[in-house]
Order: sequence, then C-alpha cells, then structure tokens
Amino acid sequence: INWTAVFSFSHIFKSFRIAIHPSKILLGLAAVMAIYFSGRVLDGIWGGIFGQRIPDGDIVAYISNSGPNYEQAIETWNEGKVKAALDLKYDLREQRYTLKKFVETVGPSTDLSTALDNRNTTYNEAKKETYDLTKIGELRTADEKKGDWVDILSDAGDEVDKIRAKIDAILDDAYEDAEKAIAKSAVGKDAIDDKAEEKRTAALEKGYDDAKRASRKITADFKIAAGKIRGRLVFESFLAYESQCLSNALRAVRYGNFTTGLDDYENIVNSKSIPSLAGARRPVAFTNVKGAEVEDSAGFLFWMLMADHGVVWLFCNHWLFAIIFLTFALGSWALFGGAIHRIAALHAAREEKISIVQALRFSSSKFLSFFAAPLIPLIIILFLGLFLFLGGLLFGNLGGWLAWIMAILFPIAIVLGLLIAFLTIGLGGGFGLMYPTIAVEGSDAFDAISRSFSYVFARPWRTIVYGGIALVYGTICYLFVRLFAFITLAATHWFVKGGIFGGGSELAANADRLDKLWPAPTFSNFHPSISWEALSGVESLAAVIISIWIYIMIALVAAFGLSFLASSTTVIYYLLRRKVDATDLDDVYVEESEEELAGEVAEALADEIPETLDAPEEDADADSSDETPDEAPKNAKKAKKTRKRAKKADKPDEPDESESE
Repeated sequence: INWTAVFSFSHIFKSFRIAIHPSKILLGLAAVMAIYFSGRVLDGIWGGIFGQRIPDGDIVAYISNSGPNYEQAIETWNEGKVKAALDLKYDLREQRYTLKKFVETVGPSTDLSTALDNRNTTYNEAKKETYDLTKIGELRTADEKKGDWVDILSDAGDEVDKIRAKIDAILDDAYEDAEKAIAKSAVGKDAIDDKAEEKRTAALEKGYDDAKRASRKITADFKIAAGKIRGRLVFESFLAYESQCLSNALRAVRYGNFTTGLDDYENIVNSKSIPSLAGARRPVAFTNVKGAEVEDSAGFLFWMLMADHGVVWLFCNHWLFAIIFLTFALGSWALFGGAIHRIAALHAAREEKISIVQALRFSSSKFLSFFAAPLIPLIIILFLGLFLFLGGLLFGNLGGWLAWIMAILFPIAIVLGLLIAFLTIGLGGGFGLMYPTIAVEGSDAFDAISRSFSYVFARPWRTIVYGGIALVYGTICYLFVRLFAFITLAATHWFVKGGIFGGGSELAANADRLDKLWPAPTFSNFHPSISWEALSGVESLAAVIISIWIYIMIALVAAFGLSFLASSTTVIYYLLRRKVDATDLDDVYVEESEEELAGEVAEALADEIPETLDAPEEDADADSSDETPDEAPKNAKKAKKTRKRAKKADKPDEPDESESE
C-alpha cells in the first residue's frame, strides 16, 4: 500500500526538510531585514521629520473603543502633553533641590543618608539654590502659556543632568563623612561594639552601591516618562502589536486552542458599533493585549482577527504610511519570497536544489506577477467599495420621499457586496496559493488568482484540513527551531559569563560586565532590555555590536518561519492541484534555459549509446557481444531513459505516457 497516496496530507510533513535548506533561510533573512529596515526608515521620516507619534496602547484603544471615545482619548492625550511635561519638569526640579527620592534609596536613618542630607544642604547654600514655591508657580505658569511641550521636556532633561551632576559632587564626600563618623564612634569601644561597627560599614558599602545605581536609574526613569509623553513611532507600535498577537496565536496552537475567545471578539466588534436603543451591550472583556483576562484564554482565531484589526488601524489612521510601507514589504516578499517559493517548488517536485542566484533570477523575471497577484483582488474589492460609496453619496443623502430611490437600488448594492464577499474569502483562503502557482507553473498573476480561487472553492474542506495540519506542524517545527536557537544563545551566555568576574556593580550587586552588555536570554525573549545608563561609551559600543548579532539570530528564526510558510503552501498547492486537475506531483515548470540544457545533455548521452539498440533484435544481439552480461541491461535501460528525457525536453507540455500508465 502506498500510504503517502492514501494519506496525501503526509506530504506536508516534508515541509520542514524543505524549509530548513540554507538557501531558503538566507532568502528569508534578506526578506525580514528588508521589511524591517524599510519600516524603520519610514519611522525616522514620520517621527523625526514630521514628528508624528502615537500614544502607548493606541492600537488596542482603537480596536476596543467606539469612534467618538477613541477620538476623545487621542485629543485628551495631545492636550495633556503640556501638563504632563510640566509635572515632570518641576517634579525633577524639586528632586534636584531636596534629593528626597535619591536619599531614600540608600535607606532611611543610615550613616550615608545623614551625610547626604548634610552635604546637600551645604551644596545648596554654596550654589545659592532655593526652592521658592511662589517663584516656581510663576515659572510654571509662564511655561504653560508657551504651550511648547517639546521645550519643556528638553528642560526636564537638563534637570536630570543637573541632578546627576549634583549627586556626583556630593556622594563621594558624603561617603567619606560617613566613614569618619563610623570610625569616630568606634574609638574606645569593646569587641561587641566592633561587630556593630562592622555591620554599619557593610551597610555603608551597600548604600553607596545602591546610590550609584539609583543615580543611573534617574535617567532611565526619565526616559520612560518622557517616552509616554512623546508617544511611540508608528512602525514600532505596529511591529510590537503584531508580534504580540502572533506570539499569542502560536501559543494557542501549542495548547490546541483554536476557537476560544470568539465571544470576546464579538463584544469587541460590538463596542465600536452604534449602540441600540433597545438596551446596553455586554461589557468588553478585551482591555489590553497583555491582559491576563483575554491572553490566557483566547484561541488562535481570536489573535489572528486581532492582528487583522492592527492592519486596519494602520490603514485607517496612517494610510499614507501604510501604503508606502506595505508596498515596500510586498515588493521585498515578491523578490525574496518568490525565490523561496521557486526553490521549494523544485525541491518538493524533483528533489532538485537550485542556487540563490537562479532563484532570484526567476523571481525577478516574474516580479510583476508576484507583486500584482495579491493586489488585483484587493484593487477590485476597493473599486467595488468605491462604487458603493458613490452610490451612498448620491442617493443616501436624499431626504424625505426621495429616500425610496436608495431602497429600490439596494439590491444592486447587495450584489456588489456578494462579489466583495467572494473576493474576500477567495483572497483570504487563496493568498497562500498564489505564489506557489507562479513558482510551480511559471504563469502570470491572473493564472495565480484563477487557480488559487478555483482550488479553494472547489475543495474548501480539504484546503482547511491541509492548512490546519500545516499550522500545527509548523508551530511544532517553529518551537523546535526556537528551542535550538535559545539553547545556542543560553549556552553562549552561560559559558562566557563563567569567565567574567565583576564589572557589573552599576547594574546590580551580583551582576557582571556581560549582564550589562547582554542580559541573560529567555525562551520568550532572546534579547532583554539593556540598561544603557549603566554602560560607559566603549561598553555601549560593545553592547550595540553584540545586539546586532543577537538580532541576526532572532531574524534567522523569523526567516525559518517564512521559509516554512513558503514550503508548506507549495506542498499544499501540489496536493490541491492533483486533486482538482489530476496533475502529477512532480509536474513543475522548467525555464527554457533549463530545458535547452536538458536537451543538450540528452543528445550527448544519446550519441554515446550504440545505434544497435534501435536495430532489429538479432543485430542488437550480435553487436552486444562485446558487452558483459552485467553491462547489457544497464546500457539498454540507460538508452531507454535517455530517449525518454530527450522526448520530454523537446515536448515539455505533453504528459509522459509511461508515467500516466
């Protein structure tokens, strides 16, 4: 029994072996880097030049709030920037004068805290520093009238620098004062009191280290607070949100959770609709992407729908950014993704592996087809939507008795909506089959759309089953690759850390220099946040270089995900094509240059074979007398295979009769 023919889905399990090929991984890495850097460049333009930023959690607020509430939240955030910046600036100014929060970090009623209070008073008197609430109020009112929160934040940053300079000026002197106080109190004491003095000295050392770390933490806290006021960049927020949704979706698949949370999704959608007079809606459970209420129970479909809403947010709130970014992203995937699909197509059908250059040559020759295939249905959907929009604009605004015109024409709108539904379902289900169609058949965008739509609608349940198997198997493969990468990084960190002693007291008491440059990785986070304030100039450069290598490792894991996606969709395309069109799995388009090369090879092999193989049987027996008994059948078999290859190379479109039989 041919079990692969009986259980055709088992071919999908070849996807890991196909996807792990280095050429596909490198092409996937190129695609990831191209898409990422295009988004970062656009962030630099939008955020740096135009100053466009969004509040933290803006995507979640857009999804879970109604239109008026969301707009009100954005307006409140924009109007509150000045007040938030003023609060931050004058809180820092008060801290610069009193150093209250800083002194509390070394512990209340300790030798060092007492010395710091005394030194702070002396410093203020020497610098003639005062904190007059009346003058502070006048200055704050003047800043508020200016209304320039950018300048206010800049002044707040200057306050941080002054606080750090003041701490550096008094901390060492305060430490010496505390040492002298301890030594003075130790004169004439007995052994029991000596132990108490040793404890005071140890507390002094600990307090001094804590003070050093607290001084650096002031800068870190300011950056966090200032970041909330400035807002986040568009691509940065979009990437963080989509990554969180994808991570939660994969975790849901890992636990076999596919449909849980759809009720919560319905509540979220209802929260954006216009409320009915009949009664209030159910409360919305979705409060935050990281909220435990939804994150721990929602399934795969929930998080994929949430990811789709993130794309909707990008188009609705930042349409120009979305068009430019997605054009770059689609172009990068058309070039590198098309090459991955081409390698996967030949690998799955013939076990042939072409080079990266050959794959890129193919994808560049079919670039317009790869680029346009997913866009054409989308453009048609937008065109139909524009037609409905114009209809609503012309007839929907008619009042009184003229409103019946829209009612009479409404069936036309429903028909157009039906076409939109057909295209949307076909695009959603067949998008993954468009690139394999071009890579396997060597056809254009229209053939890709036609085949993908026909296969999805002809075998919808089979498509869903194949997709589900690929999803579960792909998740397992992704987790395996991620585990491999995690062990690699964790082992590297552990063994390198074993050879480093000290150098991390600025970060924590038990930290070393490697903890500053690269915190220990976890399975969910290969590169935890770095405390840049604890690094010197040279250490910051070293941390940047190490971060680049870690991010390349992260990008390689993402590249495997793209490679597996291309490989599994290619295998699924082969299976659906065989079921719908009765085409063999090894039937794949070969470029003309490859066909000509195959024909030349076949002719060369045919010339080497004796012509007596085509002669009558008695002549063949006579001429084959020079062959050994073992060589004769081999040569006959070789000649038959050569003629078969030559015939197939001359007529590549005709099916092989022997294979059909």
